[in-house]
Amino acid sequence: MLKKIYNPQAIIYSLFLALAIFLVTANCFAEAQKVFKLMPRDTELLSQKQDKSQQFVVITTYKYGTATAKAKVLEFYRQLFKNEGYQELVGYTPEKQKTAPHNVYFFTKVNELAILSITPDTENGLGVYYIALHEPNVEAVRGLDTKEKQPVNE
Repeated sequence: MLKKIYNPQAIIYSLFLALAIFLVTANCFAEAQKVFKLMPRDTELLSQKQDKSQQFVVITTYKYGTATAKAKVLEFYRQLFKNEGYQELVGYTPEKQKTAPHNVYFFTKVNELAILSITPDTENGLGVYYIALHEPNVEAVRGLDTKEKQPVNE
């Protein structure tokens, strides 16, 4: 009689369904947190654009407005990029940036480059800075024919 009331398969399926719903929800929340954590306090995303014109690189540029001091913004991103496995290129400034009125910082990770550009500009009373993420274009790289011989530099 107890066997008819208690169906272990139904309970197991219900638990798996509940776990799946929880994992999907947690994943969506984690993705939202990833975007959110790219900003220090008192900062808002002003714009975002993606450039796929380069064959093997996708460049995503974020424009932020912040009430946070420039030093605090730099400190925040140094820590964030360090936590994400990036290394800062210390002492590297391209020639065209040496005379520019803004500060540019470079962070690298395997085959990715992040550029932080803190400007003296303001927009709606907020200081403006940019982050450009250079990532491999996975779709273009997958399309390569690896059997084709590559030229050899001699």
